[in-house]
Amino acid sequence: MNDPLSNIPPPMGNLRPSQRPPVALDDFIASSDLDRLLDEGGTVRAGCILTTADGRAYALQEAVRVLGNISPESDPYGFTGLVETVGTLIKRGFVMSAERIALGRSVYDVEYGWLAQPVMTADESGVNPTLG
Repeated sequence: MNDPLSNIPPPMGNLRPSQRPPVALDDFIASSDLDRLLDEGGTVRAGCILTTADGRAYALQEAVRVLGNISPESDPYGFTGLVETVGTLIKRGFVMSAERIALGRSVYDVEYGWLAQPVMTADESGVNPTLG
């Protein structure tokens, strides 16, 4: 399983290594991991924006990681391992509960969390070219 904290350089400032900023583009963060980051300090959430101590910002979107099919048959839809937004799953017809999602007779264990995408300024994105 991919650790969303493993490939991120340490933040600037006086944060401990366990408080590294959470994610890169399109990475999944489990709700429990996000709660831990916020509790440790140095990371602040305002609505759907997560900001790290070094000023990087991420847009958060509710998501689900599918852990595995618990139905008697194999995974007929191939969803095990999928990370998808909650909205997309609802549009596909999934029924959701606190620990599981279901489509037809297929039931899957899931982990709830967030997809985090970096929020860039126009200069960082290349929209505003710099003159040299």
